Amino acid sequence: MKNINIEKVHQKVCSLLLKTQKLLLDNLSKPQKMKIFSKGTGGKVTDVDVWLEKILHKSLNEIIDTQSIIGEESSFLQDEQVEVSVDGWTWIIDPIDGTNNFISGLDYFATVIALAYKQRIVAGWVFNPMKGDLFWAIKGEGAFYLNIFSSKVTWRLNNKRKTTILEDALLATTNFRSSSKKS
Repeated sequence: MKNINIEKVHQKVCSLLLKTQKLLLDNLSKPQKMKIFSKGTGGKVTDVDVWLEKILHKSLNEIIDTQSIIGEESSFLQDEQVEVSVDGWTWIIDPIDGTNNFISGLDYFATVIALAYKQRIVAGWVFNPMKGDLFWAIKGEGAFYLNIFSSKVTWRLNNKRKTTILEDALLATTNFRSSSKKS
């Protein structure tokens, strides 16, 4: 992996997520001003999604400058496929995972950021701004949980159990539509 200080990257990403918390909560308190668009796939996107993704795009590029940033909303709106960099860094962003919950004012949504190097994920962050829950994982270091209101890492996944098969992995999702289709 190209030399970067992953701990510094982690600190900067966490700081950025905390800054986005206020932006999200401010917009959540003004649902009448939110513009909502249909993706055509059953999903929705808001102007807040698009706006936050632009902020994340700019800010993440200041942390690690890369030619490849994949954003869920910009990829959809521009109807283009962005490739993960074969020989460099790629940021992958979902500014509001759980947009339907966000629109409804439910507290189950998160900002999701991943960092890949040469098409391999090396770090990822999931932050629920309503609950203050921050989950992150760094390749080779493990997975962690912090509630920002308690300011103490309260959980660390036991990384002695290596999972190399998808069926053995612990996964979570906020959208069950695809699994409810009848055959």
